[in-house]
Amino acid sequence: MSSAVAAIPPEGGDELVAKYFAEITLDVVEQSLFRKRCMEEPGPRFVHLRRTAVGVVTVPPHIEENKPGKEPGQVWTGHPKVDRTMFIMDRRLELQRRQVKEISGQKNIPMLRGILGKKNFGTKMTSEPLMESHRSARMNSSKRPPFATLPPIHMDIM
Repeated sequence: MSSAVAAIPPEGGDELVAKYFAEITLDVVEQSLFRKRCMEEPGPRFVHLRRTAVGVVTVPPHIEENKPGKEPGQVWTGHPKVDRTMFIMDRRLELQRRQVKEISGQKNIPMLRGILGKKNFGTKMTSEPLMESHRSARMNSSKRPPFATLPPIHMDIM
């Protein structure tokens, strides 16, 4: 068993590692992006194959996310099944991070309103634009005293 592990190339691009990955078909846009990245970039940006303490790829292989701020150290393996799988995982993380960045970058997120003429963003001098909403009617209404169901006791009178 140890001789088989030692025979695995450090990149993980042989049949022993590739048999653990599924055949993947990419659509036209993703396939062109995959080919472009394989030619221009040394490897995936956000993922890598898990390695042992010796530095070889573990069997069975496992794709892990890179730690934040760490330079990507994984190169493309040269095996289509492994590279496509790493590309898909890399692309998923890239799109996920892009969505989080877009949401966190928004300053004013307008709410859906029943009345289109009244806006709910920008500088508010008074609560006038929100006076017709159900929530503002409840929050700004006069407060009622608590309703007691028992007769007052000494603590209530003090």
